[in-house]
Amino acid sequence: MKKLPALLIITVCMAFISCSGPGTDRGDQIIVAGKIDGLDQGTISVRRDDVLATADIHPDGSFHLPFSYYANYYFQFRVADQGFWLYLDPGDSIYISAHIDDFSNTFSASGDKSVEAEFMVRKEPLDFGPEVQVMSAGLDEYFEKKNEFLTPLIELVNELEKQNNLDPDFLKLEKAYIELRSLQLDLNFPMSYRMRNNIDRDAPIDFPEEETKQRLESLDYSDPLLLRFGVFRNFANRKVHELRQQMMHGINPGEIGPDSSMIYTVLAADSLFVPEIRDFMIYDMLRANIGFSGPVGARRSVELFTSMNKNPYYTERLNEAMAQWDMLSPGSLVPDFTFTDIDGNSVRLSDLSGKLIYIDIWATWCGPCIAEHPHWDRLIEKYGDNDIAFLAISIDESPAPWEKMVREKEMKGYNWYAENAWQSEIATHFLIRGIPRFILLDRERRIIDPNAGRPSGNISELLDQHI
Repeated sequence: MKKLPALLIITVCMAFISCSGPGTDRGDQIIVAGKIDGLDQGTISVRRDDVLATADIHPDGSFHLPFSYYANYYFQFRVADQGFWLYLDPGDSIYISAHIDDFSNTFSASGDKSVEAEFMVRKEPLDFGPEVQVMSAGLDEYFEKKNEFLTPLIELVNELEKQNNLDPDFLKLEKAYIELRSLQLDLNFPMSYRMRNNIDRDAPIDFPEEETKQRLESLDYSDPLLLRFGVFRNFANRKVHELRQQMMHGINPGEIGPDSSMIYTVLAADSLFVPEIRDFMIYDMLRANIGFSGPVGARRSVELFTSMNKNPYYTERLNEAMAQWDMLSPGSLVPDFTFTDIDGNSVRLSDLSGKLIYIDIWATWCGPCIAEHPHWDRLIEKYGDNDIAFLAISIDESPAPWEKMVREKEMKGYNWYAENAWQSEIATHFLIRGIPRFILLDRERRIIDPNAGRPSGNISELLDQHI
């Protein structure tokens, strides 16, 4: 959590607690309601992997946010510039209150999982800010700094254990989290230390790295409850990646298709984990891959996963993720979006009619984007006499750094700026969640490839087919 938004007062909300009496099946709906002082408008949202629901903040600061999920989970909420987490079960109703300007100190909760909610708000500032001091420590002080970081979290969990009416799964999770967090720090510190001190990544340092790797290997991957933690999922991902690399070793590169990596990811996860963990891990990786790259390279993987998946929720969400890309299928006409060129003029995609348009969505702060620039320049030199418009569109938060870089580097091709960054028309239309992103349009502004190859890759093959 960053700064934490308020969990709301119960006054007018008490009626919601009694909507479903004891023994009533409340299904998978969860209700979060309350009042945030200091706000008279705006929205509050809840997300797990994507946004699950949003609700309006009323003039008196109150809100009512129902949403559905199939299992107990840690859900992330955001209101104004505040973020907070709640641990909730299907069927729960909770009422929260706080002031938007002093969220963590004014937070209170009533209803289901109220003890857990107040714990989460107290835990947040202990869990992330102090980590910087641990990662910046020297070899001789690392374990002392780590203990200083973990001790308040351990004490908070010890307090939690004394509470009545506590969800047993939540207590089990929070105890496990301490061990997972400790292992995560021990795994990350050597790399951080080497980078800060310009030490080669393979050079030995006075740190128990082998012991740490053994702890990672001996981690119990059989408890699906631990999937609630990103750190556990990251550890599981490492195992999948390592096994996938072993499985693909020795395969002729000519036999590796665009979806081979994901196919072997599915197979690796299937051989490593119990079905519940396997299904979640594959779903999570497929969902992220589809969100970033689209469904073209994932369809066979999704079909393979669907044949083994036991949870219909995952299949439903993957189908939804793929359906989002329907409007980006080859042949679809792209709206005539408006941009600003380097001279401050208003320009549109239609200004490039009659040319193939190879688009680079980038930003000045993006290292991988900058790394593509020399390859971009070479492409322009190679195809200079052909009807191809090389269009670099910046989604920087403001135009100043973009203008500075374009002019200083004398960047080639068309250089345009999109207002509203990630929320710009082109970024939202093309479902852009990561950059650089390359797009190829035909001479009539219709999509050839919504996720085209990079200049450093084999994009020339596709360009040659269409010039």
